[in-house]
Amino acid sequence: MKKVLLLSATFFMFLFTANAQVIYEDDFDSYTVGGYLAEQSAEWTTWSGAPGGDEDGIISDDQAMSGSNSVLVEDITDLVLPLGNKTSGRYEVSFYYYVPSGFGGYYNIQHYEQPGIEWAMECYFDDDGTGYIHAGGENAATFAYTMDAWVEVVNIIDLNNDNAELYIEGNFIHSWQFSLTSDGEPGELQLGGMNHYAGATSGMTAKYYFDDYNYEQLPVVLFFDDMESYNAGEYLAEQSDWWTTWSGATGGDEDALISDAQAYSPTNSALVEGVTDLVGPFGNKTSGVYEVNFYIYVPSGFGGYYNIQHFEQPGIEWAYEVYFFELDEGILTVGGEDYSFFYNHDEWVYVENDIDLDADWAEVYIDGTLVHEFQFSQQANSNEPGTLQLGGIDIFAGAQSGETPMFYFDDFEWTELSAPSDPLIAVDPTSMSAALEEGQTEDQMLTVENVGFADLEFDVDIIYDLDSKKTSAPAPAPTTKIKSIVLDIQQMPNPKPGPAAPARDDVTLTYAGDPAGGIGLTDGGIWEVAARFPNDMIVQYAGMELTSMDVHINEDADNFQARIYGEGMNNQAGDLLTSQNFTPILGDWVNIELDDPVVVTGEDLWVGYMINQTQPGTFPAGNDEGPADPNGDWIKSGVAWTHLSSNPDLNYNWTIKGYLTGTAMPNWLSVAPEAGTVAPGESEELTVTFDGTGLDNGSYFATMEINSNDPNAPITEVEAMLDIVTGVNEYGENNGILIYPNPVQDHINIQANHEVTNIRIVNYVGQLVYENNNPNELTKVITSDFTNGMYIIQVETTAGTSNHQIVVR
Repeated sequence: MKKVLLLSATFFMFLFTANAQVIYEDDFDSYTVGGYLAEQSAEWTTWSGAPGGDEDGIISDDQAMSGSNSVLVEDITDLVLPLGNKTSGRYEVSFYYYVPSGFGGYYNIQHYEQPGIEWAMECYFDDDGTGYIHAGGENAATFAYTMDAWVEVVNIIDLNNDNAELYIEGNFIHSWQFSLTSDGEPGELQLGGMNHYAGATSGMTAKYYFDDYNYEQLPVVLFFDDMESYNAGEYLAEQSDWWTTWSGATGGDEDALISDAQAYSPTNSALVEGVTDLVGPFGNKTSGVYEVNFYIYVPSGFGGYYNIQHFEQPGIEWAYEVYFFELDEGILTVGGEDYSFFYNHDEWVYVENDIDLDADWAEVYIDGTLVHEFQFSQQANSNEPGTLQLGGIDIFAGAQSGETPMFYFDDFEWTELSAPSDPLIAVDPTSMSAALEEGQTEDQMLTVENVGFADLEFDVDIIYDLDSKKTSAPAPAPTTKIKSIVLDIQQMPNPKPGPAAPARDDVTLTYAGDPAGGIGLTDGGIWEVAARFPNDMIVQYAGMELTSMDVHINEDADNFQARIYGEGMNNQAGDLLTSQNFTPILGDWVNIELDDPVVVTGEDLWVGYMINQTQPGTFPAGNDEGPADPNGDWIKSGVAWTHLSSNPDLNYNWTIKGYLTGTAMPNWLSVAPEAGTVAPGESEELTVTFDGTGLDNGSYFATMEINSNDPNAPITEVEAMLDIVTGVNEYGENNGILIYPNPVQDHINIQANHEVTNIRIVNYVGQLVYENNNPNELTKVITSDFTNGMYIIQVETTAGTSNHQIVVR
């Protein structure tokens, strides 16, 4: 049993192939014969971290699988190859073994890079040409091998599915649950390192050679579709759990039909024509290396198109676009530039998209020929920086202007070549509460931890739970899909400045200067403009109401509708809070008094209006002289919001102003710091302050929204509750009330020394979940049907009323 622990640094050489990422490979021919391996190599070490001694392996030219050298293991050799403590992805560790007659061999895999903590598996080569392994249990499998010959050993470790496989001389030997230790006990799901030890079965002498070492990350097929599981003549996205459409409406004109008219393999493909607009979601990946490959068939006389989006919700940012023209030529558009390629009509053409988010790099190949390599975070039709994120693919019935789109695609494959190294947020606790008298304050600690593999960026928004109206009225669908905002928006020629907005005494929300002209869609359509007022600007006004807005309309359109949205995700508006039609005063400001005012809670507010512009060549939306504030120029001409200033020539704000009236409530909750960066494996303590100043007796609720760059949890919510008790001890010492147990599982007891007249229990959002108008001095309340979380028990007695917090688990 090995007892010495080692902590080592690992330096790997990274090479990339089309099918796997080679992390380390070595044929040992670059080292001095007779010298030590770990002393000459930065990748290897020994069990006790002492290269150049007896534990080190000798470079030998006695045997070699390739070239002239190999590594000799004998006596007390104890070599270690650290593999990086991998916790996700699929990996292959392969090498060749040569065991001379009369000797035995051995190697093992460790769950930790620091050896000696957990053995994942052990493999013995006996001196009679047989062997056995301990893997998920002792003596899990046996095998035969050829002595006095080079034998290939292949270890495949799939951390995503917690599985491992062993192959020797091309023969499958065994598969097992990799997180188990070699003797079958529960262990760590982690690939730590390889250990080549001069070990052998008891009574045998260890001596062997190894050569041609290879450690690589295998591709993980995240999604594959050959269209064969669908019914021909029916819609693809309607039959698939993965595919969707641009507007999310499967089974309609945007969906692609399954066709047996053409197929790469074997009988079906997907037909794209008319207004087909198929979307494949990639999950907003921010790290890792990926391939997106498929076959496309464009009949003579037709064109084709696809694009890659930076966001899973399409229409926010185009990463790049690819057009297939009618004349055997095509272009890739990225960074505002076009790059040409050639292809053959009436043939299946292989399309390959290689996207390395870790290096911010991408390559596009058509039939094996590189079209262009580029920085992936660029945008398709702009030289402005974009978002380093892989959102999705859009396979659209698009073509060069004047051409007709129609094409087929088949054998679609999305592959992960290198696992993502994303930050992962963990927050403790997930709910917080305090009980104070008016004027008191209390500090509590909130821990934000990064359990991932990249820096965690976070900021905290506080949203107060107040009455806020929401409507389910859907936004009208755009009349046409607009692929590129830069190409479809125009500014009014020779704009004329307009008058300044009338002064008001209320709180004014705006980014707008004086009117300076107008903007319109080149071909007209239904579109929206808005100014976004984020949490850090408006949380101080929580409790006030947005009661009116001023907008400056430049020219007329068929219809205008004021629209107020709440907070969404990924720089998109959330719920529609209120809307109402209005009649503009052309060339001047119009004040819109909202029929349904919106309560300010601290969540982002999007204040804007919708335009139904049926006349091309008009400029209804008013703009100022600029420059644009990042939140003052939002526009939606399709299904997603983006910036007017994405076109550098349109660097303006919309002439929109919102007005708040009423009295702001005390901001009784605060967090410090409000933002930060947490390194992998580290945590940060946030101070959460509850402040009862200016609050009346009762319960108050809020949510701390922790926004982060964790792609799996972009928003983490922590509930907060403040109970204000005036003149009564919160624990009932002045009125003789005892509540137990707390925390609660299936029931709670409420006992009082005075006559109890009423018991009420409300949940976190203030909903009444229990009431008893005729309780006893000892009342038992069954809580087994309560949802886990915090509750307030309000107990009325002849001695007074008190509020008590409980937690149901």
